[in-house]
Amino acid sequence: MLSGAAQTLQDRIVNLIFMEVVPEATISAGFDALRPIQLVSDAGYDWFRLESSGALTPVTVAEVTRIDYENWVAIPTP
Repeated sequence: MLSGAAQTLQDRIVNLIFMEVVPEATISAGFDALRPIQLVSDAGYDWFRLESSGALTPVTVAEVTRIDYENWVAIPTP
């Protein structure tokens, strides 16, 4: 799905992306768990973990391999 949105992402038409990051489920479905996060990052977005308090904590693509389930938000890099 994100591959088809590559141009939209590159043009930064989308101001906010919300993603449930569940690496084990992604891998079980036969996909690379890092790829969706990397595609968005490569398009010029920064990722943040959505904390239970509502705060946003910066995260890196590599952190995908160290989590079970989290909600992440991406916004265009300033």
